[in-house]
Order: sequence, then C-alpha cells, then structure tokens
Amino acid sequence: MSSEVETCVAAVGGDGGVRPIGIGPPSDVNNDTTDGDSIMLLEPRPFRPFKTSEEYLYAMKEDLGEWLNNLYNLDIHVDNFFERLETGEVLCAHANNVRRLAEERRQLDGGSGEQQQQQQHHGQGGRRFSSKCEIPQYDVVYRQDVAAGSFFARDNVHNFIAWCRDLGIYEVLLFETDDLVLRKNEKHVILSLLEVARRGAR
Repeated sequence: MSSEVETCVAAVGGDGGVRPIGIGPPSDVNNDTTDGDSIMLLEPRPFRPFKTSEEYLYAMKEDLGEWLNNLYNLDIHVDNFFERLETGEVLCAHANNVRRLAEERRQLDGGSGEQQQQQQHHGQGGRRFSSKCEIPQYDVVYRQDVAAGSFFARDNVHNFIAWCRDLGIYEVLLFETDDLVLRKNEKHVILSLLEVARRGAR
C-alpha cells in the first residue's frame, strides 16, 4: 500500500477490546508489549506512485479497509468497503473507542485534582482532554442493526460527521451524509476518514 498514511497503532486491552490510536498503511502485523497492553503495529510498505487520482483513492480504500478489519475483525475489503460503512455503525463505534482511549491517555499522562479540571475544561465546550489532545468528550449516539439507507442509518452517519466536526476537521475535508449513503461523493468519504486517522495518530 501507499506510504501517505501514518503508522497504525491499536492497543488491545486485557478484555480483548480494540482501542484504536492511529492508522497506517497495511502490512505484516507485528506485536509488541507496552505497559501490559498488546500493541498492533502496521508497518509502512514501500512507496508506490499513482498515475491517476482513481488509483490513489483505490489504494487508500484498501488501506482503510485493512486497517478497520485489523482493528475490529471486520469482513471489510475494497469491494465491500462502503457497504460495511453505510449504516454508520462502524464509524460511530470507532469514534467512541477513540474517545475512550483519549480519556485513558489523559488520565495516565498527567493532571490530577485542580490541574485535571483545568485540562478537562480547556477550549470551547470543554472539548479538550489536554493541550495535546482535542477529542470530543462525549460518546456518539447511534443505533445498531439498522437497514442501509434507512432514516436511522442516515442519522448514524450524520452523528459521526458531527463528531468529526467537533474533532476540528475542516469543512472542506468533511463528507455529507449522502456522500456515503447514496455514494454521491466517495472521494470525500475516503479523505474524511484519512483525516480522522491522521488526527488519531497524533
């Protein structure tokens, strides 16, 4: 895969739950251990030039699909990529895992008492966990087992997009609900997810 995407790291806790930190180009998975957690690293593959934007987007879809599949053990690949995401369930669950991991990191990295309170409430709406991490401090509400294209699926996708906006992703990089649900702009969906991944890797 391409080397544009940053290294993917996912921490797997003792309960087996996957908590994504970042994303990277798919490769052989190496396991390392830090502070009792098993760390999954996807190492970069050699750079591959792309002749067209379509080739680039196809490769990015491969990367994102393999990343999500490794994190959540999904049967997701380049041919069913959008079908697996179109209900918004996977996206919202990922957003909530990012929030939970950010909270754990904030508690581990510093601050207690008054200092912790100041860190928690820094920024508009108290969205920052610390000066180094700007993850929205709420779980994304979503419904499970919804039908593709239904009102609830669209609502799930809408809620994920709202979370991305609160994450600070620029409007020009965000996709709209119909871009995923109706495949109106697959490019924007891919670019938005890459930006979410890039911020998660910080």
